Amino acid sequence: MFIEEQLKIVRASGYSRAAWVEYARAASARVKSQIWNNPQATRSVLITGTALFVLHILWSLRVSFLLGPEPALDFLWGGGLSTLAITLICLGHLELVRDRSGTPCASLSPADWLSLARFTMAPGVVMLTAWREWRLALGWIVVAGATDVLDGMLARRLGGGTALGTVFDPIVDIAFNSCMFAGLALSNVVPRWLLALVLLRYSLVVFGAIFIYITRGPVRIQPTIFGKVSGVLIHVLLIAEVGLKALDNPELTQRSAALLDLSLAFLCAVTVVHVVVMGWANVKLSSEQLQPPQVMTDVSFRSPRRREP
Repeated sequence: MFIEEQLKIVRASGYSRAAWVEYARAASARVKSQIWNNPQATRSVLITGTALFVLHILWSLRVSFLLGPEPALDFLWGGGLSTLAITLICLGHLELVRDRSGTPCASLSPADWLSLARFTMAPGVVMLTAWREWRLALGWIVVAGATDVLDGMLARRLGGGTALGTVFDPIVDIAFNSCMFAGLALSNVVPRWLLALVLLRYSLVVFGAIFIYITRGPVRIQPTIFGKVSGVLIHVLLIAEVGLKALDNPELTQRSAALLDLSLAFLCAVTVVHVVVMGWANVKLSSEQLQPPQVMTDVSFRSPRRREP
């Protein structure tokens, strides 16, 4: 996602302003070149973005009938802006539209479509939970969870999907999970300190990976079993939180809400510790190797093999 050749110049210059300006120029030129030289991939990204926007228009019409025109407009703004954002991000990373062997692909894979759709669903989960439309929110979260499962199944069935999906899938998960917690915090279903803990975890993941990439070198995304299991458990607990509200059973909610909050807090706290420990281990390893390690936070950290003379 970064231009390593230019980053070497930035590091050698001591991160000077002039080096960063030159880096920005090189990045802009690279994006223009990718768009110009990959018309089929560019067309695929634009078609995918347009299709997602049409789906949000249709769903916003449904929201208009259920909740009224103002919520529908808010919903369309959220879906439209998130669709525009992810489309522009994809256009800036067309070099990732490749299969596992590194061969350029003419179009995004079905697994990529599902991952990008889940990203555009993130604003909707904030609004539905903040509006306390629990049944709609529950359906929205379940559908998003289904896309998370299906994109992995499709990627394996169709030969691994593209590098774009591999890189963006954990980023999409971070965006959607953060929005779920934000919506539940706004509706006072979960405490605000729990939202702060979640944001701390994801900030360490994202900014830690960026810091290591800029100062040490390229990173590799490689989810750990612990990261996958904890992510699934957190998603299931969030579905349970929303499901309790959808059932509208005060007695059941009173008996279960505190237990669910404590479980979420424990899992989030453990994952924060996990991210800190893995990040520290990676930085330590990078200082011991001739070449920088390839890592991604919330994942296993492995240094590349030394080349034989």
